[in-house]
Amino acid sequence: MSQHRRTHQQDKLAKLYDAEILPVWAQHFGKMMLRGLTVPPKAMVLDVGCGTGYPALEILRKMDDQGRIIAIDPSSPMLDEARVKAGALSGKRIFFRSESALPKLSFTDDVYDLVVCNAGLQEFDDPESAIRDFARVTKPGGRVIVTLPLAGTYQQFFDLFREVLIKLDRSDAIDRLDAYLTRYPAVEQAKAWAYPSGEGVGVALAGEGRVYPRRIIDWHEMVNDTIAGIPVSLANCTLCGSAILYDGRVDGRVFRFGTSGLLYRSNKLMFDYKTRSLWGQFSGEPAWGPLVGAAIRLEPLPTVHTTYGEWVTAHPETLVLDINTGHIRDYSPGAAYAEYFGSAALMFPVPDAMGPAGPKAIVVAVRIGREVTGYPITDLAERGYIEDTVGDRSVIVVATADGRGGRVYERDRRFAGYDPRAGALVDAAGATWTVAEDALLGPGGRRLARLPGHNAFWFALANHAPVARLWTPE
Repeated sequence: MSQHRRTHQQDKLAKLYDAEILPVWAQHFGKMMLRGLTVPPKAMVLDVGCGTGYPALEILRKMDDQGRIIAIDPSSPMLDEARVKAGALSGKRIFFRSESALPKLSFTDDVYDLVVCNAGLQEFDDPESAIRDFARVTKPGGRVIVTLPLAGTYQQFFDLFREVLIKLDRSDAIDRLDAYLTRYPAVEQAKAWAYPSGEGVGVALAGEGRVYPRRIIDWHEMVNDTIAGIPVSLANCTLCGSAILYDGRVDGRVFRFGTSGLLYRSNKLMFDYKTRSLWGQFSGEPAWGPLVGAAIRLEPLPTVHTTYGEWVTAHPETLVLDINTGHIRDYSPGAAYAEYFGSAALMFPVPDAMGPAGPKAIVVAVRIGREVTGYPITDLAERGYIEDTVGDRSVIVVATADGRGGRVYERDRRFAGYDPRAGALVDAAGATWTVAEDALLGPGGRRLARLPGHNAFWFALANHAPVARLWTPE
């Protein structure tokens, strides 16, 4: 059997866990285990998944001199930390062994007076079988004590881990942590909870598709992802009704983001893991911190607000942001911010709350440079498409078949008709153009490129776009 090479990174991770995570996570559950615990004389104790020695070393203090503990864990760096803490007792009264409890414990039946597993049961695919195996190696009349976080609470561990990594400026490790935690099942696997009428944000880059259900991102508001090799962040501001996909690459650096919990003019401020600067979610520019004045801005990428059913019909190979987030939330459709979405009022005041449209009028926001034009979703759905000029660019905004969003493309001609169900435009010369994710596809291989656009409430444009304009019928 080949041996896994131990890395310096694993050693650092063990020290990080012992210093930063153990005191605020595993000890929280271990204290409940230890409360009132008594150990019989000459006891044999097994600690499964002992990590850096907790609670095994605490149990040892409750035992007489003839008692012994076997503490197992698959991580050698973790065990080395435990041996250091055990000092002279290691190898005499407590024995640390590098081994896994999977698929079953290596011990014979009826060996131990006490078997413990502190906050480690989530490592087993079948917890019930694991507990039966713990009981198998326990003597008749012995005890098995297991602590297990309740459903959803294990996410607290990862939240703590992320906070520690941020403090230590380990943005590379945060990226790997996010990749580990964020799941994207295929359409077939998501059938149990993904409803055709549910709203979502669809993305397709270089043929690779994602759909982010609104009922998930309206709670969590930030998804760091990699699509077709491009590091992206879907920054959602629920109060602004805007989910914007940003390319994380700026001037040779890659930025990943978290949600700060702060607001400016009812728009959320996000922060990057590299410099901890605050950025405006809508502007994509630094607002506070060391990057202010650096003249950098995130580039938005095309998205479309649509229904899950419409998206997966067009993109059956798409991946779906998983509803099993590890958090306890009501993910039923419309539950997130239901009162806010059901009212015309804003939650927090903004300087420009009036203007040519109601503050929460839904528009498709089209970004060309620093100019952002909003196309009211009701007008777009009624007309099917709108031809316009934004900045120095001629554009066409095309409604989705369900009328909930739109796609934006370059335009070099006039169009005369649109069939939203077929996804086909007809130009003034009678030629048919197909609405695709990366471009309008015309005869003879002609293409009109897709441009950045996304849904938003009008007040977000009025208060955060450098140059904001509301399209109105002539």
